[in-house]
Amino acid sequence: MPLAFVGTAAALVVTITLWNANRSTFGGTYVVDNFAVLFKVFFLSAALVVLLISYRYIRDGRYYQGEYYFLLLCSFLGMLTMSSSRDLLMLFISLELVSAPGFLLSGFRKGEPRSNEAALKFFLISVLSTAVMLYGMSLIYGITHVTGLTAIAKALSGSVGHTPLALAAILFVVAGFAFKVSAFPFQFWAPDTYEGSTWWPCSSGRWSGCWPTRRSPRPATCCCRSPWPWRRRTRWPARPSASTTKSSPRWSCTSSSTG
Repeated sequence: MPLAFVGTAAALVVTITLWNANRSTFGGTYVVDNFAVLFKVFFLSAALVVLLISYRYIRDGRYYQGEYYFLLLCSFLGMLTMSSSRDLLMLFISLELVSAPGFLLSGFRKGEPRSNEAALKFFLISVLSTAVMLYGMSLIYGITHVTGLTAIAKALSGSVGHTPLALAAILFVVAGFAFKVSAFPFQFWAPDTYEGSTWWPCSSGRWSGCWPTRRSPRPATCCCRSPWPWRRRTRWPARPSASTTKSSPRWSCTSSSTG
């Protein structure tokens, strides 16, 4: 634990020095900007808190400390790379690097049936969400022939983005992310996993999903500005004001007398 804590603290100090340092590598698929540094600082700070909290838990529970800290740091590594991902392939690898250690951490207490049940449910639901999200990413690549998020945004902003296939691809990707962050209505796996395991395997997916839901769908959904033309042509009648309502009531209770 001391080695993991010192290494994480050193990484946090080095990351803070990258503020206002816009850098990119691997052909623009990995970018370090202020937005990425902000999330990196948040994830590393959370890692320090998790290491402090789990020290007594691991020491008193007679668990294997080496495996626990290795899986925990691998999950945080996926978070750090995800915040700098600007490519679908890099984003997918980072997200799976966060989720894969969570399967093992969910069932870390092998002697408890609840922990085994939580690990099994988490694994099955996460594999399903990964398949749905990867299928949507493959459709997006087949439509745009690029994997960069910026290039995908430019390609989908044209006529290609208004096709039903493009809308279905975006739906699959968003549904996969919703499974990962346990958003409604895909949150049914989270209660059992929280109950049968430690809080970290569930929370890690939700924390790491903050960046993709902020960055990835935003350029990709630019094609959904007006997919239904009838909404642009329809003009709803203006709502009458209070003065008009008072001067001309809808129901008249007066009656004219004759004779």
